[in-house]
Amino acid sequence: MRHIINGKWKFMLMYCLHEGINRPSDMQRVLPGISRRVINIQLNQLIQHQLIMKVDYEQKPPKVEYFLTDLGKSLLPLITDLGAWGETNKNLLQTAIEDTISYVAL
Repeated sequence: MRHIINGKWKFMLMYCLHEGINRPSDMQRVLPGISRRVINIQLNQLIQHQLIMKVDYEQKPPKVEYFLTDLGKSLLPLITDLGAWGETNKNLLQTAIEDTISYVAL
């Protein structure tokens, strides 16, 4: 089951959808460091697992939007709790990451 939410960006993409950011180009603007290719791959995986749905408006210029399904919405409390935990422990986590990087560099 963990492969369903496995992926560096999946929680962030789902949180974007929760916040009303429904278009891939807008997601890329608010998530620095993610490529359009990765966005598309992870959105497609979320669709396969029925956590989000895609709406293609079939117009020129092309317009595609993504939305959380009821199943995806049921994960939101977990996502927001993890985000709050991360914010609460940001300094400790950053120190642990820096320590790991310096250890690997030795």
